[in-house]
Amino acid sequence: MLDISHIQHFGHHGKAFCYLMLNRCDNSFIHSFKFQTFSCFLGNLSEQIRTKMLRFVLLTLACLCVAEGVTNFKQCKGKPAPLKVNVHDCEEPPCVVYKGQFALMDVQFVGNENNSRDLETKVTAKVFGITVPYDLPKEVSDICENLLYGAMCPIDKGEDVTYRFRFYVEQEFPEITTEVTVTLNDANMEPVACFIVSCKIRKGPASRNATDTLLLA
Repeated sequence: MLDISHIQHFGHHGKAFCYLMLNRCDNSFIHSFKFQTFSCFLGNLSEQIRTKMLRFVLLTLACLCVAEGVTNFKQCKGKPAPLKVNVHDCEEPPCVVYKGQFALMDVQFVGNENNSRDLETKVTAKVFGITVPYDLPKEVSDICENLLYGAMCPIDKGEDVTYRFRFYVEQEFPEITTEVTVTLNDANMEPVACFIVSCKIRKGPASRNATDTLLLA
């Protein structure tokens, strides 16, 4: 485990960044990285050189994380797009989702104003040419309660965060390919990010309890 006590001169943000790197990357290279040995070597260098070298190490770790899954999506007309969308187990739409299960989408976006809170997700689906709104439960639509990597609200302008969206595919949904529009709104119902992804709805295993599905996710 990387020991962040060796980077005290980075301050609170430096330590938070290290935690983020460890939580965000499941990479054997990172977990086998002998940071204690490296720190002993740094102890013999000046503080300025130590700072530069540690910044280089953190940048390297960050670059190792860019291999995370990325799903192609369409941008909503006239609305800001997210930085990245990762529909789990899907790189190229249409993404297959199964009835009675949760489709997991990680949405990386940036805040559009300072002190943003009460962010909410809205979803619509195009079914047989008709746009149909889909009501989300509060525990799913509440963006602040579903931020990853230790992020929390309020979010400031330009702040980069990732929201985990758990979209439950109802058993009653028809087995079709549909365009799902996901919009992340601020407290004033102004879009912070919006994207469209094509989903292919398929029959899944017998319906499970939602809590059991969340535990398996």
